Amino acid sequence: MLCFVLHGIGDLRAEECPVPAPGPGEALVKIAGCAICHTDLAVIDGDFPIRGLPLVLGHEYAGTIAEVGPGTTAFAVGERVTAHSGATCGLCEMCRHGMPWLCLNKRVYNGGYAEYVALPERCLYRVPPEVTDEQAICTNPFAIAVHAVDASRVQPGASVAVVGGGAIGLLLVALLRFAGAGPVIVSEPSAERRSMALEFGAHVALDPFACDLAGEIRALTNGLGVHVVLESAGTIGTIEQSFGLVRRGGAITIVGVPAPQSKASFSPFDVVTGNLTIHGSIGPGWNYPRTIELLPKVRPERVFTHRLPLSQLPEALGLRRRNIGIKVLVVP
Repeated sequence: MLCFVLHGIGDLRAEECPVPAPGPGEALVKIAGCAICHTDLAVIDGDFPIRGLPLVLGHEYAGTIAEVGPGTTAFAVGERVTAHSGATCGLCEMCRHGMPWLCLNKRVYNGGYAEYVALPERCLYRVPPEVTDEQAICTNPFAIAVHAVDASRVQPGASVAVVGGGAIGLLLVALLRFAGAGPVIVSEPSAERRSMALEFGAHVALDPFACDLAGEIRALTNGLGVHVVLESAGTIGTIEQSFGLVRRGGAITIVGVPAPQSKASFSPFDVVTGNLTIHGSIGPGWNYPRTIELLPKVRPERVFTHRLPLSQLPEALGLRRRNIGIKVLVVP
């Protein structure tokens, strides 16, 4: 089968690999498609640490079980599934205190840039008939949005600024509108992405380079600023900008992943006197079942703007690297 294996920084290779045989407690999944995440580029470039190389990349995928290994009981051949590519230990301090997404001993398995993948059944989640393949492929990025909104404790009627209109930003907008938040205000310099943000339900989409963003947001919120800022761009400029958008008593949640060596400046005095809450929200949390239930209601597959065959993964990664479109899907 065709698969793309990362051997080291910048060393992603197309290889012909044998179809893996599922071991005890595992299932073999025939992949329906895998979406490209910005984190994949960061891993390839060495900006996001990962253990266990060489490794097949790709963690946003879904498919159908083609074979089960000995002792696999929770799933059967022919069932549709999506997956967590990492398995937690269940024993470390993070796991034992209800934060398995921060597991200190997490094992990362081969991913979806391949025709098949073998995974432990505890990494798999059943996909119901009403969920399409493309919706199921969106489980991981949409779960990131669910995790971030949960962390921010967004209430119905809360005003929210989403800073960055990429795939995660758009999914945040769709989820916020479904949850009854408003006004939902998007800050995004790309006209194409601002237009998509409005299609996804944003009340207002602003170009931060063409207006006084903080002033516009205050005007839309009775001079107060928003209850919650969801920063999804992951740049130092947008993180620092978020402090000027939030009201007293509000919250800022950083969802975008900055470069590891980056440092931001903010006023601790403003944080204290404004009674601000600052969150970091990494990954999809551990909310796949609830996320899967939401998929047909929120329709996150609308973020797909490009679909290419798996053999053209380098071209697909190039589209993502040049910020062309929103979300790229590769199909075996």
